Amino acid sequence: ERPEYDALAEDWLALLQMEMPGASLLDPLMRITGLHLILYVLRRAQEELGETKEGHRLVLEVAPLRKTLLFDLSRETYDANRNLPKRALESNLEHSRSSEAWQRLHSSNAPVEAALDYLKQRFWWRPKPHLSGSSPDKIFEALKNSAIKRHGQHIGKVVPEWSYEIGLAARRRGVGTWYSPNDAFLKALVITTVHDREEYHRFLARLYERYGLIIGVTEAEHAYGHLPTDERVFVNNAARLEQRLRTLGLLHRLSDDCAYVQNPFKRDRQ
Repeated sequence: ERPEYDALAEDWLALLQMEMPGASLLDPLMRITGLHLILYVLRRAQEELGETKEGHRLVLEVAPLRKTLLFDLSRETYDANRNLPKRALESNLEHSRSSEAWQRLHSSNAPVEAALDYLKQRFWWRPKPHLSGSSPDKIFEALKNSAIKRHGQHIGKVVPEWSYEIGLAARRRGVGTWYSPNDAFLKALVITTVHDREEYHRFLARLYERYGLIIGVTEAEHAYGHLPTDERVFVNNAARLEQRLRTLGLLHRLSDDCAYVQNPFKRDRQ
């Protein structure tokens, strides 16, 4: 039982209750599911590192005509999240290295094979045969190198690859990768989180509360405890998102002070 499982189930139910063709549901289901899995990996990594109080940060730069100050902050949070699972893995391994069981094997005159057997059972590791004649330190380093290499081929790809595939992040040659949502991802967020219509600033608050997505001033202050850059940067960012949503037909401004995000699909009330 984890809150991440409940949040994923709630979003699945919200989408499955839409009055829209089944095939059309596949795209937002894919994007929202990918987002939840990314958040789960980040949360588990933070738990391993003891950094849960900080929470994860995903600063979204809504694509401007030219580079803004928010770009560096967005790329910084992307890089931090990308490296988080690897840091957690290394922390877990170092914790095992300092455990009483390993220290006992390391400091005693126990056969090297005993240390090797311990690591095999502890990590379900299949070491190469030539390690049988190595010292405990070399065996542990071999385990660590093997784990990091395998991590890079599997869980290590979750945050960078899936962020791009679901439309949460953008890539540009010579620039790198940063959080910048595409239209399909924005549409998935709207139809998942908005029941009928919702005031725009409340919508931004919901995205932060539910997914840790930082777009406007208020959400940045909550995430950092202060504004990490000039306030106008976040004000302009929120304004660009409003314009994007209006262009997509997902937002309507009724007056100068009243903008609503509109879900274009109705929910099945049966």
